[in-house]
Amino acid sequence: PIPDEDQPLTVVVFCDPATGEHVFFYHTALPFGATASVYGYNRISRAVTFLARKLLDIPVDSYFDDFWCVDRADLAAGSFDAFERLNVLLGFQIKTSKDVHPTRSGALLGIEVDIATLPFTASVTESRRAAILESIQCILRVDFLSPGEASTLAGRMNFAASAIFGRVGRAPLRAVYARQELRRENSNVGSSKATYALTRLLRAALKCLASLLHDPPPRFIPTPGEARAPVIVFTDGEGRGFIGGVLLLREDGGSVTAFTSRISARTERRLKPRQNQIALIELLAVLTAVEVFRYEITGRDLLLFVDNTVAEACIRNGYMRRDSRDACELVSALWTRFQQWGINVWVYRVPSTKNIADGPSRPYSPELLAPLYALGLPLAWVPNVQVPAWANEALRLSLDPQASPRCSPAWTGDGPGS
Repeated sequence: PIPDEDQPLTVVVFCDPATGEHVFFYHTALPFGATASVYGYNRISRAVTFLARKLLDIPVDSYFDDFWCVDRADLAAGSFDAFERLNVLLGFQIKTSKDVHPTRSGALLGIEVDIATLPFTASVTESRRAAILESIQCILRVDFLSPGEASTLAGRMNFAASAIFGRVGRAPLRAVYARQELRRENSNVGSSKATYALTRLLRAALKCLASLLHDPPPRFIPTPGEARAPVIVFTDGEGRGFIGGVLLLREDGGSVTAFTSRISARTERRLKPRQNQIALIELLAVLTAVEVFRYEITGRDLLLFVDNTVAEACIRNGYMRRDSRDACELVSALWTRFQQWGINVWVYRVPSTKNIADGPSRPYSPELLAPLYALGLPLAWVPNVQVPAWANEALRLSLDPQASPRCSPAWTGDGPGS
């Protein structure tokens, strides 16, 4: 309810078509659809959650007007009934048609969750997947996407992506967000079909998202407390195009594998012209290391250390800013390989002075290899390393959005563990 003193802020005005006079109304409750109403209602949902936790010991949480909890099997039914009774006592109406009784698997906030076994999985529900896919296909057919429609699609797809492996699909969403942010230059052309027709880039991005939704890879949540020895990889790039990588393994007393390479002139020409290309060189170093150490890291937990903050953020987010199409294509290809090869990744920044890949990325300064040899572990060098073909393919696609296939072999399941 809106206090009397706030009602002047909620006035709406209509023109009476019969009299031509203006008629004034004011809301007596928070207007549906207003941003403030979401925050206002969340105060209520959090209060209900607080009471259920403190008074009834129910481990409940809320997402706007949806409530959920994970409880012991012998207590779940009682918690469910008690929470419903609490809402009745507080005078709130519950939409019982949306009730999901205690179960080990089922839809949770539009996400299919199965906790019957550990590690458990989360995936996009079939109804949500089909609805988003139909929307994308409709947009492609009519060759039109308004900013409002783009906002709706971006929100739905971004939520669905929370149940998809890693950061797969984040990069092509940048084109949808760009259309969402498109503003009318003037009122005369703002709603014309030509203004909001699909660009080549947007059409390519939508096709990639559609490909992903045909068979989206589920998210796997590791068993809590399960200890697994991770694989550690350091990578580094150098301004003149040299790259290097180091793999640390703990098995059999530990070992070190390293490589040194240089980005080819052909690869460099495919990068978007910038004043400084170091972030893209650092990113290419990561892609090359993933390919070089592919069989050692497949199906493993990977701790990835980089010393460039831009490259680190790009990998963490699954995209770079919308005008960096080459970086978006590269990181999209990278996360595709992580998904195909079953690699769980944690990305960290390491200071350049502590990066043991600093030496391999600067072959002209052999003294920089001292920290690598100081590890005291057997060291092997991988010869004749090149930037992987799938990275070059991603750069080719960044130059030509019409190129096919847009997603490369991303969704063909051609890798180990796919």
